Amino acid sequence: MGNISELIRVCNDLDISFNMINGDEANQIISQVIKFFNPEQTTGHLSISNDSNKALKIPLEGNEFTYSKKLPKCKGYIFFDLESKDRNNIFIFNNVQDICDVMSESFGMEYFLFDEYFNYLIVVNWYVIELTDGAKKYLIV
Repeated sequence: MGNISELIRVCNDLDISFNMINGDEANQIISQVIKFFNPEQTTGHLSISNDSNKALKIPLEGNEFTYSKKLPKCKGYIFFDLESKDRNNIFIFNNVQDICDVMSESFGMEYFLFDEYFNYLIVVNWYVIELTDGAKKYLIV
């Protein structure tokens, strides 16, 4: 089962609303995000940057299933490894705060998250949560 299939399954189980963008439209939006935020690793082990001036890091442990609750309510857009079978898809949570509830019921996955206003980019990988300055005011205390 792919990441998108897993998210659909869990959202349906939890009655959490979502949408999808596929194909060329998804590729165009992902390209805009990549160009705007310039993450260093978009395949394999996903990462924004090891440069502390570009990306801040918070521990995965203790935050993996809670961080989205601290973000302001808006749509949250998720995309995956750009070489994965889910590469031409964006999964949209109608409320970004629902992401951690869904991820806590899903198999582990690395993903990029951005909001509908391009205020921030967050990557959740196997080791850490990386974020751009736009998410700092919500996730760094």
